[in-house]
Parts: sequence; C-alpha cells; structure tokens
Amino acid sequence: MARVRWREGALAQDDPIVWVSYVPLLPLALLLFTGLYLFALPYLSKRRQAGRPR
Repeated sequence: MARVRWREGALAQDDPIVWVSYVPLLPLALLLFTGLYLFALPYLSKRRQAGRPR
C-alpha cells in the first residue's frame, strides 16, 4: 500500500518521475517470459523426441 501511495505522490509532482510508472512492468515481463517458456516446453520436448532415431 505504501508503494502505491509513493508512486502516486511521485507522479503528482509538477515534474513527475516517469520511470516510477514503469517499475511495475518489470515483474510482469518476468512472468510473461517464464510463462511462455513453460507453455512451449512440452512442445519443444516432443519435437526433440520425434527427431531422434530409434
């Protein structure tokens, strides 16, 4: 809760600190990339197994 108030206070200034509004996007980007990796992982392992000679 304190972070939200700090961010609102930083953005309410006459000359707002722009990077403060982008800070919450960093964890979301991490979640996006790890989620895409975990989504693609089963498909990539099936492709590797199909290419192996028996």
